[in-house]
Amino acid sequence: MSKITRRGFVKTMAVAGAGMSIPGCSKGYKPHSRIIGANDEVRIGIVGFNSHGKSHIKRYQAIPKGVRIVALCDPDTGVISRGLKEFFNGRADKVDTYADIRQLLDRKDIDAIS
Repeated sequence: MSKITRRGFVKTMAVAGAGMSIPGCSKGYKPHSRIIGANDEVRIGIVGFNSHGKSHIKRYQAIPKGVRIVALCDPDTGVISRGLKEFFNGRADKVDTYADIRQLLDRKDIDAIS
């Protein structure tokens, strides 16, 4: 029987741990077997969308599913109304608008702010 050194043990465990952390390597891993639930959709609020926010809205809307813009926030109500007409006219999605970011931050159903 060969004697294992501490260095050899650490190397072996590091390789084994790295192999287990790669998806698909662990026994019984099925990527499509998860339960569909509330976490299948990311609800986003856009803040300040006069310039960069417009590109954010376009990018989020280009994602086929799993991302939904639910709120817009800008202190300028004119920017909000133009943004609603430009990006959400004719869409079935309900988008709430805010002039005060604190009201947007109070919402517990928003997952991310851009």
